[in-house]
Amino acid sequence: MVKVLYNLFAHPLRTYPGPLLARATLLVYHRQILSGYKHLWLQKLHEKYGTVVRVSPNVLSIIEPDAWKDAYGYKTPSFAKDVKGTLGPGERLSINRLLMKQR
Repeated sequence: MVKVLYNLFAHPLRTYPGPLLARATLLVYHRQILSGYKHLWLQKLHEKYGTVVRVSPNVLSIIEPDAWKDAYGYKTPSFAKDVKGTLGPGERLSINRLLMKQR
C-alpha cells in the first residue's frame, strides 16, 4: 500500500499523465503485454493523454520525435564502430576463418 501511494504522490514521474491504476502498479501494464494488444492500448492512451504517457510506475511511452530528444539527450555515441570483425566485399564467412582467428 505504501508503494502504491509513493508511485502516485512522490514518484519522480508523478507529473506525467496516464491511467490511475497504471501509474500506481505494474498490473495493468503486464496485463496488456500478456494480452498481445499493448500496441492498441498505447495508441488509445496517446489519443487521450497526449504525446507522453505514464503507462506504469517506471515507464513512459513517448510518440513525438522531439520528446525522444528531451528524454534521451542530444549526445552522440562516444564509441567508434567496430569494423575489426566485419567481412569485406566478396568475402565469405567460413569455419576455417573463425578457427584461425581463435588461435
